[in-house]
Amino acid sequence: MIHNLLPQQTVCLLPIPKHDKEEPCNGHLRKFYPFADFFSDLDEGLKAEIKKDFGGAKTVLVYKCRLCGAIYRPRPNSILAKL
Repeated sequence: MIHNLLPQQTVCLLPIPKHDKEEPCNGHLRKFYPFADFFSDLDEGLKAEIKKDFGGAKTVLVYKCRLCGAIYRPRPNSILAKL
């Protein structure tokens, strides 16, 4: 599942499924190019979902949590222009 990035969000806010409490993951979000030649650790189901949303170009940019691996879509440029 691809999640939406909130304004000025730099860490993952998804709850950790291993914990009983609803604590957020707090892993740092890093730029991730899923179709670049140097990334090959993405599962095929998630890769297909990203391809459906963004296309299959090698320059597609999403954000990935370093701890849990959650994928976030970048905010649209129209929203960035208003800030």
